[in-house]
Amino acid sequence: MTEAALSPYVHLARIGCDLVLLDLKGDTYLCIPDGVAELQPSPDLSHLRPADPEVRAALLGAGFFSLTTAGPRRGPPRLPRQGVVNEPEARLRLREALRIVACLWDVAWRYRAQPIERIVAFAARSSAGLRTDPEEALRLARLFHEALPWLPLSRKCLVRSFALLRFLQRSGLDADWVFGVRTWPFAAHCWLQLGDVALDEAPERLAAYEPIYVVGQ
Repeated sequence: MTEAALSPYVHLARIGCDLVLLDLKGDTYLCIPDGVAELQPSPDLSHLRPADPEVRAALLGAGFFSLTTAGPRRGPPRLPRQGVVNEPEARLRLREALRIVACLWDVAWRYRAQPIERIVAFAARSSAGLRTDPEEALRLARLFHEALPWLPLSRKCLVRSFALLRFLQRSGLDADWVFGVRTWPFAAHCWLQLGDVALDEAPERLAAYEPIYVVGQ
């Protein structure tokens, strides 16, 4: 059995005996029951070692494997245990209100009708050189959530987290944009996270999900 590296746009989560693959290029998830025994993932989930040569050939043909050697990947973050959604904050200042309006432009031009691969690539590029400031990020997240009911945004997690991330990035700050999955029944979700704090979701809702991908990693 030969170990093969996952393609850069393919990410993996282990949930019990099952595996879930995220193909960013194809914007698809693939759930493989009992996939741990069948595909034998490496501890950092960056390589697979299929026991069946036909399975290996099928994954290679689908573009899931890289033809070049890949280094280890950073492991997924721990699920957050704190949240900020319902904590009150002071009124928006003008410069913050203008940044939120600019985020609506980002949603219109950088999110709508764009494939997920392009959306996350833009978010990753925009985070280059930004700093992390947990106290300020929490303050801005509270402001964003107070303004959210008045914004013309879909309540989909992908839209909400993208808009909040752009608000933070336009304020010179960065956060982890985390994608997670669950099985039986299968579901996918995403949220923003900074250390142990979820910036746009209640942590008890996230307990059911296993992180599969963090933007920029």
